[in-house]
Amino acid sequence: MSVDDITTAIETGWKMLGETSPPTISFHKDTKLLIAVGEPSKLETIDAVLKAWSRRGHSMVATRRESRSMRSRHRSLNLQRNQRTRNNRRQPAHDGPI
Repeated sequence: MSVDDITTAIETGWKMLGETSPPTISFHKDTKLLIAVGEPSKLETIDAVLKAWSRRGHSMVATRRESRSMRSRHRSLNLQRNQRTRNNRRQPAHDGPI
């Protein structure tokens, strides 16, 4: 399996989840590191793909259960992020020391 296979699997996962602004990923050849920058909830897909790959003896075929689990985890993280955003908006600003 090549790095292209892995990055394509990750990008396919984001596409299937309907990600419109996925993280940026790049493979650094000298260090053999896959570098990703993006929102933590979206980076979960990378972790899920790599775990599935290693559990299957380097086969990139995810089961339906694993796919559902990834979607569920993604939805859960998005809900948490949205809740934090709403809570941050509700906090009143104060003028000076308490």
